[in-house]
Amino acid sequence: MATEHEPTTLRIGVFFDGTGNNRSNAVKGDEPVPEQATGSYASALSNIALLYDAYPVARGFLSLYVEGPGTLQGKPDSDIGWYTGSGGTGVRQRLGQAALALAAKLQAWRQSHPSVQLQALKFDLFGFSRGAAGARAFANDLGKGTQSLLAQACDFSPCLGWEQGVAIDFIGLFDTVGAIVEPLKFNFTSTNGDYGQLHLALAPGVAGKVIQLVAADEHRYNYPLVATGNDLRLPGAHADLGGGYLQVSREKIDLSRVQTSDLNADADPLDSEAYAAALALAADYTDVPGLTPQVRVWEARPGLLGHRKTVNAVLHREREVHGHLSRVYLRIMHALAVDSQVPMQPLSAPSPGWELPQDLLVIAGKLEDFALGRSSEIGLTETERHLLYRKYVHTTANWEAFTACGFLPDDLVYLNRPADEGRLVEPNV
Repeated sequence: MATEHEPTTLRIGVFFDGTGNNRSNAVKGDEPVPEQATGSYASALSNIALLYDAYPVARGFLSLYVEGPGTLQGKPDSDIGWYTGSGGTGVRQRLGQAALALAAKLQAWRQSHPSVQLQALKFDLFGFSRGAAGARAFANDLGKGTQSLLAQACDFSPCLGWEQGVAIDFIGLFDTVGAIVEPLKFNFTSTNGDYGQLHLALAPGVAGKVIQLVAADEHRYNYPLVATGNDLRLPGAHADLGGGYLQVSREKIDLSRVQTSDLNADADPLDSEAYAAALALAADYTDVPGLTPQVRVWEARPGLLGHRKTVNAVLHREREVHGHLSRVYLRIMHALAVDSQVPMQPLSAPSPGWELPQDLLVIAGKLEDFALGRSSEIGLTETERHLLYRKYVHTTANWEAFTACGFLPDDLVYLNRPADEGRLVEPNV
């Protein structure tokens, strides 16, 4: 038992969840998803939530879980927070909320240990998606010393002060996305690198170790990656890395814009230019081996007596996708943290249905060997790659229209549309 003559350094883990992720609202284990559930209530636990559960609960440690933007425990999700990253559940607001919550935890700890000198605070930070943006901004804010949000929220300081007495040992990120939209500040796009008051660049020396797992198969225009100096590209889309997908889901997506043709009312829609244009696009989609997209066709007539009709055609794909790939990346981030001397507890045994399937085990081993530096390449065989992309890698880029307001720009009408020339990458500056 430490005394007043034995100064103590508290180790603190702060876990910033991703947009639409909330450990309290999430579906647990293999429990059924409520029929009307959407958003955070129709998602599985993210890797941030599961890593939070593995952080030590012991003397000398504190931990804080920060709800994902757009979510509130037990309350409806916020569309503003979800789609813009701003508002009352936005990234910047989460920083202030985290500082206040952490100050309260520190005060409670000091009251429980009145004779112990709190010499210093040592942080481990984790984040996914916009939560990774929050973790980065929090790291930079801690560097402000007495002007940091945490220092301003506390009525004390560590014995070594807020400058010398605060350090960050580890920052573990899953696929950072800033994507902040603030219309009242004339910021209307998520891809301009304007994060408002958030500072996301991680300077050399900001932490003992910074690692970011990057989704190599995330192609949405509105999800630009914010790079670090230590990015590790791995197979999967955004939440394939950070988690939140259900064990099994039915993926139904439009892979093209709707093509239209004006025809005589008695014409065969399969003879339309719209159908031919959509069909011609099918050859471009080889991301899911062995599964060719289909053309979905429907008609619209102006009235019963109309002599013309509009034929609509879109390239469409449906398949069953499993969510277990994210649990491979959970194990990888946990191992990277342990290798960096973060005193994580062993991961809990998987909930029912979340054990790694037998057909994923060899692939998981190769991904882990690559990520942990035991091999120089992933080295998947063609058969393994086909299995991975057919069964476990989700497709996020699509042409589902968010609004029928045709006068709006594409990045607002089609929020998940693919980037024209590969995913945007915003530099670590």
